[in-house]
Formats: sequence, C-alpha cells, structure tokens
Amino acid sequence: MRTDHPTIDLRGYQRLRDLERHVSYSPASIALVLLACVGLAVLGYGQYLTFHTSDSGFGILLGGFGLTAGSFCGIIGYLKWRLSRLKCPHCDGEMRRYLVDLSDDFRFPGYAIDGRRYCQPFGDDHEVRLMKVVRACAPCRTYVDGLELHQETCQEDDLERIRSRLPNHERDTRRRETWGKVLAVLWGAFLLLAFLLLWWSSL
Repeated sequence: MRTDHPTIDLRGYQRLRDLERHVSYSPASIALVLLACVGLAVLGYGQYLTFHTSDSGFGILLGGFGLTAGSFCGIIGYLKWRLSRLKCPHCDGEMRRYLVDLSDDFRFPGYAIDGRRYCQPFGDDHEVRLMKVVRACAPCRTYVDGLELHQETCQEDDLERIRSRLPNHERDTRRRETWGKVLAVLWGAFLLLAFLLLWWSSL
C-alpha cells in the first residue's frame, strides 16, 4: 500500500473551507445524494412488496439496491474528480495531493503513538499507518481536506515505535476490542434498519 504521494506538515497552512463547501454542495453532488435517497426509497418499497409475496418485489428490491450503490459510487467518483481539478484561488496553481497524519481527535479504530495513528486491517497480521489525503498549494500555504483516508504500509521505524510501546499481547487485546466494537456497531445498524423496514411494511 505504499504510494508516491509526499507527506506535508500543515502547520501554518490555511484551510479553504469555502472551496470545500463549493465542491460538497455543488449541483452534481446534491443530485447524486437525492438519487441515493430515491434508491433507498425504492429499496424499501421493494422490501415491502417482497414481504407481501409480490412477483415484482424482488426485482424492485434489486433495482433499488443497484440505484443506491451506483449513487454512492458516483458521489465518491465525482468528489475525487472535482478535487483533482481544483486550482488555488490565490495563484490559480495546481492543488497537489499530499499525505498528512490524522489529528488526535480523529475517532477511528486504532491507537496513536507520537502523533501517528496505526491500526490493523481486518484479517491481516501487520499494522498500517492511517493517514489522510489533502490537496495543498505549497507556495500559498493553503489546503483543502477531501476527507479521504489512506493506509500506508508501516516502515521499520513505525514498527519499532509500535513494538517499543505496545507488547504483542496488548496489541492483540486492543485489536480484538476495536474490531469487536466496529462489528457491534455495524450489527446494531443492520438490526435497526431491518426493524424500520419491517415496521414500515406493516403500516
């Protein structure tokens, strides 16, 4: 998971929040979000018809799922495309991709050591360094946060830092606790969604 994107220290940089809002609330973004909402409605209607043994219910259910999934993929693709074409409002220069470490208040499974955040990918035995991708103009010291997470393969200094701070058994315990919480949240969300669909179908 190594990349060629350079890292950057954002201390002293100005975050261009107006430019971020311009991208996030563009007409295309809003249209894709509305399309995703329509897909969820179609998905719920298909679930309702399926429970009532309608012949067309399963087809509508699949159509709603495809529409929802396609809309979310479209949102992600559109935001990446728009961010790649951003220009600095001060010099009209290119906003290049850089990697930065996550802030301490960022809530994500894993642990922080010396200002860096690490986690273990699900089903893997090796830790990775969690970072995020930003678009920055170094001459003007401005940047845009696209909320794009990035996993960087741990180098030897990262591994030494982890081994010196956390023994193997403690890392294993934290891994189990972290992924247990993640799976519990996902399972709870699934049960809540299933309950809402069943309640709505009974109306």
